[in-house]
Amino acid sequence: GNAVRGGAVVIDSEDSLVVSTSRPVAVVGMDGVAVIESADGVVVVPLERAEEVKRVVEALGSDQTATS
Repeated sequence: GNAVRGGAVVIDSEDSLVVSTSRPVAVVGMDGVAVIESADGVVVVPLERAEEVKRVVEALGSDQTATS
């Protein structure tokens, strides 16, 4: 199943986590993803790599663009 919090719409998607804190988010036709939206940004990652979100938060916090 899906886990949805906040103003999110999930259509034809399974086994996903969708969190919206400040804007509407729509996820269509995606399975096994985490989509996390906040006032600071949006992260979309396969669930099997969700532990890497920490790297994204650190990169966003330092105002650097991470490409690797």
